[in-house]
Amino acid sequence: MAATASAQSGGALLPPAAPPRGPWFLSLALGVAGGYDDNARFAVAHGPSDREGQAAGEMVAGVRGARGKFQLSARGDDIRYYRLNDLDQFNYQFGGSGSYEATERLTMRIDGLYRTALTTVAGPAVGGLPYLPNSISHSENGTVGWSYKFSPLTTGTIDVHYFQIDFETPGLFDGAQQSVTFGVASQYASSGSSAGVTYLVSQSSTTTGPLILNTAGANWSPVFSAEWRAHLEAGATLVSGEGAGALYVRPTGEADLRFVDLPSSGSLRYAHTIDEVFGLGQLLTTDELDLLLARDVVGKFTILIGADQGWSNVAEIPGERLTTTTAYANVRHTIVGNLWFGLGGYLRRRAETSTPTVSGSGIALTAGYVWAQ
Repeated sequence: MAATASAQSGGALLPPAAPPRGPWFLSLALGVAGGYDDNARFAVAHGPSDREGQAAGEMVAGVRGARGKFQLSARGDDIRYYRLNDLDQFNYQFGGSGSYEATERLTMRIDGLYRTALTTVAGPAVGGLPYLPNSISHSENGTVGWSYKFSPLTTGTIDVHYFQIDFETPGLFDGAQQSVTFGVASQYASSGSSAGVTYLVSQSSTTTGPLILNTAGANWSPVFSAEWRAHLEAGATLVSGEGAGALYVRPTGEADLRFVDLPSSGSLRYAHTIDEVFGLGQLLTTDELDLLLARDVVGKFTILIGADQGWSNVAEIPGERLTTTTAYANVRHTIVGNLWFGLGGYLRRRAETSTPTVSGSGIALTAGYVWAQ
């Protein structure tokens, strides 16, 4: 996947927005980056290298009161390459979110986002799994939800979600997905540990017809101590509809372990999912393993180390398997106030059953500033 050096170097280019301090809040963030990638397209082994620069800006504004809050956000990213100008891009997004406590028991939520992005994936491949060519995509994402407290320790939720994506490149399959999720969770210990059940039904379009997923599962979120907590999910997905070809059941699950003992923190996560690949209109089964470690040193230095490993199969291509690996490290230094700079590097690798392995590495310098009122 062609990606910017700043994105691959471990973390967002922009610093996180500061928490609101009053009923009205406004934050502005600016970031710049420059980097080098020895396989910028990440399409074939020993592909062309290039230098890359990026500038980004984000604004968040909102209001909050005793019973709710609402905020609007906008962001733009401009990315330029020295030689590979077809990878140049300007991406933007804007959205809003809010929540309102209608009663002591009932809370309503809304969230929406529109964004453009270079959906990259270097291809098309000569053999093996298909890949999307570089293409600008436009997506809309919206959720409306309700939470109801049956008791001080038990809460039920309903979320209605809509997603639509369109590609500028002819031949790619534009996709849409609608889903409804029902859940009940109950806290059973003073430490905050909880357990619950969920049920999700979704419908999306594929190249062979509608695809319907019904997923039922249970979750457990134990809190072992002030520093250690976990989240476990286990369930099954019933796949049906013309896009599935046949009726069948697949397991799903997730395990997440987190540690926070400032100045150190870390997380380890594994997930097994099944969902549609938008653009291809096909069903993808994925196993993913993520590791993240962070530590603040002498107050103004933050060290971030992470790794991601993924294994994917497309149902329409039996015997083919895609394996992706990314490892990154980043050091960020706060110079004064909210002004910082960072240095990061990354390694990435993609392997398929029947095509040569593709690898790449890069380095990036980043700097940013955030202002909040």
